[in-house]
Order: sequence, then C-alpha cells, then structure tokens
Amino acid sequence: MRCDEFRRTIPLQAKYRPWVREYFDGVPSATPVCWPPPPEGQAACEAANKYTPAAATLRASMASGAKLLSAEFSAACPPLAKTDCEGRLVPWGECEATGEMSWRYTVEIEAAMGGAECPHNDGDEIRQPC
Repeated sequence: MRCDEFRRTIPLQAKYRPWVREYFDGVPSATPVCWPPPPEGQAACEAANKYTPAAATLRASMASGAKLLSAEFSAACPPLAKTDCEGRLVPWGECEATGEMSWRYTVEIEAAMGGAECPHNDGDEIRQPC
C-alpha cells in the first residue's frame, strides 16, 4: 500500500504480519495439495485440511481491515507532495501474424497534488510493429 490522497495511514508490516500469522495459525484457507503425498493419499489430506464455514466465520470475525487501520498497526503518512505519474509500457504477448505486438500501459504511481498525468490510462493497449 502507498500513501496517497485517499490513504492517509500506512500499515506497519513488521507489526501487522506477525499478528495475522498468529491469528490464522491452524486455520485452513483452501484445500491444499499435500506434498509429499501422505501415505493415506490426497483425499485424506483434503479431509483433514478442508476449508469450512467455521473457518470463514473465524476470518470474518477478525475484522482485519479495521485492525490494519488501527493505531496499533499503522502510522500516519507523511504530508502529501506533488507527485508526477509514473507508468511504463509492458510487452504483452508475442509478435502476431499482422507484424504487430500488443503492449499494455501500466501506471505504477498515480499523479497527485497537481503532478503531471501519465500519457495513457492504466491498462491501455498500444499496438506497435514488432
């Protein structure tokens, strides 16, 4: 997460992540692929580690988003400064039979406080010769 005009606090990962790990310890999040396979087989692994409504209820009860934004796990962002948009073209696919290649524009940092806007929107596709 980054500080911007909307997010005025930022999580302190060194404090928040250990809390999440401890809270979720032993609570399955998905049916796992056991490796190496247990002697009883994959079905036994899935039966022992199946995601359940009880696990979902536990996750919902934790209110992690509110906890993340609490003073215990977050810090105030520094004052906003003029920030120019930063983006780049990312190759997306190989050369096509038409002799063109698709590139996707990805915005890394949005403009803020009157900074220069990016020349393209995030996700814009640009076709260029190979």
